[in-house]
Amino acid sequence: MYVRSAYSEDPIDELNEDGKQSNAKKNKAEEILEARSTYRPKHFTKDISIDVPALFFTNKDGRLGYEKDVAALLVVGSPLMDEVRQSFPPSPLRDDLDRRVTDPQYRKAQFDRMQNSDARAFFYQLAADTAMQREVLDFQVKTVYPALMAAQDRMKKAYGTNAKLIKLETPIVIDYAYRDAPEMILEDIIKFLKKLI
Repeated sequence: MYVRSAYSEDPIDELNEDGKQSNAKKNKAEEILEARSTYRPKHFTKDISIDVPALFFTNKDGRLGYEKDVAALLVVGSPLMDEVRQSFPPSPLRDDLDRRVTDPQYRKAQFDRMQNSDARAFFYQLAADTAMQREVLDFQVKTVYPALMAAQDRMKKAYGTNAKLIKLETPIVIDYAYRDAPEMILEDIIKFLKKLI
């Protein structure tokens, strides 16, 4: 689990507006996050065409499938994410998420591994507060989900016929699934690359 600290080791933090190095530890977290949160790629704000061949993996519905999942709720083993968690293919990730639901000691141990004390406290509070879990899910459904769907649609439109979509027989497409089961995508990647040669 990655939790961004106020002063990360992210290389972006080492550059200021002029492209010169600055001391990341002197940057304020709010300024860093504001700069990142206001960035929008051109295809997101304008109708442009990206003329580069691209390969996209989607679920059987042509989406990523994780649009309604909330990572924080998965991490705390919230029952609100049971359906999402159960849709993950068998993998070490799925085993970890299942244990977070069934084994409170395991979940606690995972929280205690978090180096950032604010993040650790947040996850402990979220795990214990079902009303807060519902608030987080409601925000995801009302705000994040529509934005994710719009972003996916803009990406498909920008690539147009340059995009090769591969629909996998899985309800959710995540990078952990590829790592744990590369056979899901390897053949399609090889075919795509051979067409470029």
